[in-house]
Amino acid sequence: MSILDRKLLRDCLRLAPQLAAVAVVMACGVAVLVMSWSMLRSLDATQREYAKQAHFADLFVHLERAPESVARRLAALEGISRLESRVVHDVTLDLRAPDGQRLPAIGRLISLPDSDVADRAAQLNQLHLLQGRLPEPGRSSETVVGAGFAEAHGLAPGDHLFAILNGRRSRLDLVGIATSPEYVYTIGPSGPFPDDRSFGVFWMGRRGLAAAFDMSDAFNDVVAAVSPGTSLREVCHAVDHQLTRYGGLGCFGREFQTSHRYLTNELRELRNMSRVAPLVFLAVTAILMHLVVSRLIGTQQEQIATLAAFGYTPLEIGSHYVKLAIVVLLWGAVMGVPLGWWLGVNLAQMYTRFFRFPQLTFHLDAQAVGWSVAIASAAAIGGVAQAVGRAVRIRPAAAMQPEPPAVYRVSLVERLGVGPLLAPTTRMMLRHLERRPMASGLSILGLALGAAVMVLGMFVGDAIESLAEFQFTQVQRFDRSVAFVEPVGRDAVAELARLPGVQAVEPFRVAAATLRFGQRERRQELMATAADTHLFRILDIHGQVHQPRGDGLIMSRRLAELLGAKLGDAIDVDLLEGRRPRTQLVIAGLVDDMVGTSAWLPGDSLQQLLNEGPRFSGAFLAIEDDAATSIDTRLADSPRVAGFVSRQRQLDTFRETIAQTLLRMRSVNTLFAIAIACGVVATTARQSVIERSRDLASLRVLGYTRREVAAILIGEQALLTLAAVPLGLVLGLGFVHITTWGYDTDLFRVPAIVLPRTYAISAATVFAAALVTAGIVRRLLDRLDLVAVLKVRD
Repeated sequence: MSILDRKLLRDCLRLAPQLAAVAVVMACGVAVLVMSWSMLRSLDATQREYAKQAHFADLFVHLERAPESVARRLAALEGISRLESRVVHDVTLDLRAPDGQRLPAIGRLISLPDSDVADRAAQLNQLHLLQGRLPEPGRSSETVVGAGFAEAHGLAPGDHLFAILNGRRSRLDLVGIATSPEYVYTIGPSGPFPDDRSFGVFWMGRRGLAAAFDMSDAFNDVVAAVSPGTSLREVCHAVDHQLTRYGGLGCFGREFQTSHRYLTNELRELRNMSRVAPLVFLAVTAILMHLVVSRLIGTQQEQIATLAAFGYTPLEIGSHYVKLAIVVLLWGAVMGVPLGWWLGVNLAQMYTRFFRFPQLTFHLDAQAVGWSVAIASAAAIGGVAQAVGRAVRIRPAAAMQPEPPAVYRVSLVERLGVGPLLAPTTRMMLRHLERRPMASGLSILGLALGAAVMVLGMFVGDAIESLAEFQFTQVQRFDRSVAFVEPVGRDAVAELARLPGVQAVEPFRVAAATLRFGQRERRQELMATAADTHLFRILDIHGQVHQPRGDGLIMSRRLAELLGAKLGDAIDVDLLEGRRPRTQLVIAGLVDDMVGTSAWLPGDSLQQLLNEGPRFSGAFLAIEDDAATSIDTRLADSPRVAGFVSRQRQLDTFRETIAQTLLRMRSVNTLFAIAIACGVVATTARQSVIERSRDLASLRVLGYTRREVAAILIGEQALLTLAAVPLGLVLGLGFVHITTWGYDTDLFRVPAIVLPRTYAISAATVFAAALVTAGIVRRLLDRLDLVAVLKVRD
């Protein structure tokens, strides 16, 4: 072992606590990078492989009804390599709780081709059986159930349940449990959050399902695969042209398919996760490495001069101090990579609650590990670069001379006129901090970043609470949302109002449409409600209630952005119902909502466009709590009702799924923030003790007590902390805004809301870390050897 390596070993042992603190912070950054990048690659690879193996369709279209001969014409269109017609219907499930109470639930029945085993290998959207088998041809009651619904209700092959099929109560015999590439992320009609207890997908033989809905030799849904190199847009236009007279609701590609779109959105969020937090951790690493190495070099100038005098080159001396950064890097990587793997495994387990793949396994990606370590290396070496450059420029003759006394000046605070009011020790603290502005500034920035990451980690809880309060309390104020099988008149609404326990009924009309502006288009439902509705309000994040206007469309600001339109622009609207009229509507208002994309019209305006009288797609109900069971039973038994959802059930599901997962991530971020705060405070304090040991010992000799000497050093840390916390809270709010940009999608928008308690907890965490460090500093000062420190080193 060379002399420099032995010196490196002694320095590492002497600075072990400081280097360990820096390594922990670096490990946090490496862990987040390894977790997010590896999970991103694992999820993306799983999605692509599953879509390929299951022959996931390229285009989808739903319609009212068409004869099977139309499907044969569609299959012959140029660019379509395979097309399958299906029968798809949403039905009310007759589920009971253990106490006999009716559970509101909707089932989506999808037909499977009645073909032999040989043909199944080429079918689109193939099922992956987890248990059991597929339905046998000719057995109309046999059904395969989706894995999420089966798990939520404890179902297994051999069980059965009942559903209302075309007004008739029918038995469904479960013969298998499966996943489908079409429903990796299962969203029901009530969307946009998964609810496996209230919505399930079922697959049945084509013949039996078609007979139940009087659709023999007919279909109402199409999936297709297109040939490579074919324009999907042109194929969709050709399909829409063929299905216009049959009530086609618009052809769309895989990128707009609900499950695929949500999964793509999650991949985008993972990319955003890998950008903000890790960079903060590694920035703090660079700051701490600079503080440690620069102060170490400051105390070792004589040793550096001696090494230079004995013939060591500047490159050898510089490499010696760079090796100190490499030691920290190795510690950080050794801790960070396994921690990232552990976090990734747990994240994959959480994802299995939402994404129903046949198998989702977290794979530690070698490339992700390599890039993570490379970025951490850049942070560590970049942090010591300036200090190392100063070390190699030290001249032996100058460095061997005794260090001149430090020059202190009157501090800025004293110049403001409050100097006479300050104690001598306070003036010492202020003058020392001001004498080294760069070191003080970096210490403040490091502490501020610790507080900022704390705000960033905890804001998720604030955002979830705000989103839940906004959507499920202020926007949705109904108790039940009812969807009819087909648009109905006033008599059906009046029938709902007469149910015992119903306090209010507000009907609504929904019509599918294609919105176009320039070269962009979007398939979107138009919603029409009565004036002055109270059970479902058009509300923006500022608390302003909007009303549908007769002079144009009110739409989500996010929808306008997707279309590239702005307030006052005219939108081409192709309605996909009735006579399928085409018109232009002006954007009369934009709403900053949080969930989904929406467009609203007054009820009479939509009636005029559709050339129909008062017709309603559904209704919002306000009911008495003690009448909920009887009302749910009546709704489930009604042949006019396609399904209904409970607002409270939606809220409970949201809190149990999306919110719970995000809050777990908040806990991880909080622990990382605590690691940063403690690492910065501990490193700064210990380095100050080492650097100023001679000055502090001199004060002891001059008659200052241990308590007074400790008060000076701890007071300096307190001043740094007091200056850092407000800056950290402001930086945290900035990080929150940057992060929410990544969540600004057409599915939901996370509000950039930070509650006062988050600021308070973040500040308290940094202060607590400072208090703990104060105790450590006091112990170090108590063990200070005055004789050894004050020896003259000439």
